Amino acid sequence: MLAKPTNGTERSPGNARGRRSRERIIEAAVHLFCQRGLHGVSLEDIGRAANLTPTALYRHFETKAHLYVTLLEIHLELHEELLRTCYSADSDDPDDCLRVFVTGLADLHLEHPELSALAHRERETLPGDVRRTLNRRWHVVYCKAIALICEARPDLIEEEARVINHAVAGLLNSTVWYRSAIDPSVLRTMLIEMALKLVHETKSQAPARP
Repeated sequence: MLAKPTNGTERSPGNARGRRSRERIIEAAVHLFCQRGLHGVSLEDIGRAANLTPTALYRHFETKAHLYVTLLEIHLELHEELLRTCYSADSDDPDDCLRVFVTGLADLHLEHPELSALAHRERETLPGDVRRTLNRRWHVVYCKAIALICEARPDLIEEEARVINHAVAGLLNSTVWYRSAIDPSVLRTMLIEMALKLVHETKSQAPARP
């Protein structure tokens, strides 16, 4: 269930009814934005899909742009929370931490395909200050993911780990653009194992260190 974050760009009543309404708005918005794009959807469309009056919707979100940014922040925060879990894990084994990260990424894309697809669309159309803030947070996520790969593969140089990180992201992102006839649990296992093979079996092309 998608219900984060609450950071001032939206109005979010704290009672249970208000939280349920907000969740309905978010779920409807993800689906409609993914289907029709940011500019093909109005707040009124989202309100109707969520079975809420315009007044009820405006209690939570002042504008369509605020709602759209909130969805991007939810997607980003899911990644941030996953990395916090990896770095706070009890195991000191880099391979264990990497598996937790890759498994979490696979689950994120499989459980929230529309949100993942939405996060790759129209981000460049956001106001510059909003886009820069999101990009700074994404940069931290990328750097931490690359660090996990470097810890598991100390023979790689950082740029090689960066390429592998993008390859893993591309593999997992690809699942949001098509529907597979494979059983979901089988697909999940395939994706995790393929992503881990990318990390562990890609040979370093860097000159041998003295």
